[in-house]
Amino acid sequence: MAERRCQTISVARLPDVLSNDELELRSISLTDFDAAFGAVKESLPEVRRWLWWAQVPLDEGSYGEFIRHQSQNFADDTEWRYFIFDRSSGHLVGGCSVELITSSESTRTNLGYWVRTTCTGRGIATQTAKILTECAFEYLPEITLVEIGMDVANVASARVPEKLGFSLVGEFDKSLRAPGHTGRGLNWVMRRVDWERG
Repeated sequence: MAERRCQTISVARLPDVLSNDELELRSISLTDFDAAFGAVKESLPEVRRWLWWAQVPLDEGSYGEFIRHQSQNFADDTEWRYFIFDRSSGHLVGGCSVELITSSESTRTNLGYWVRTTCTGRGIATQTAKILTECAFEYLPEITLVEIGMDVANVASARVPEKLGFSLVGEFDKSLRAPGHTGRGLNWVMRRVDWERG
């Protein structure tokens, strides 16, 4: 089984800080507002293409409110969002999330991620999804699987779960929440039993 590198700092169910040798994921906080807002502004054409939270007019006020709301969600254990930092440079290189979903069929998590435009092509999304997958299974014992979903048109995002050994379980109808959405999504899953086998 892969080595865990999750450092517990807060009372939230997932740690405030997660890391591997190259990346550090820090729970979303206004402490990192300037770095995060700069990364989002730089990457706005791409994040607006795919992400629901980038559809509203983004200014310092609206983005600050988004961070405050998501920080509270983290503390309340309803959703966990992180900013991604390059450990060698200290630069903020993206963001990610873990959402807990409970249904009559299963209890699972859904992962999301975005990478700063100038930092794409470096494997950051893949490393981030690996860190989140390991920590979701470790800290949320009730979940049976981790899923990653994306629009069928988001080819770059779909490469991430494939590289990590997730299984493509099919397509699904999805709402149109961003300009790049087609109304059809791909659903990839990693089941706990497969993760435990390593």
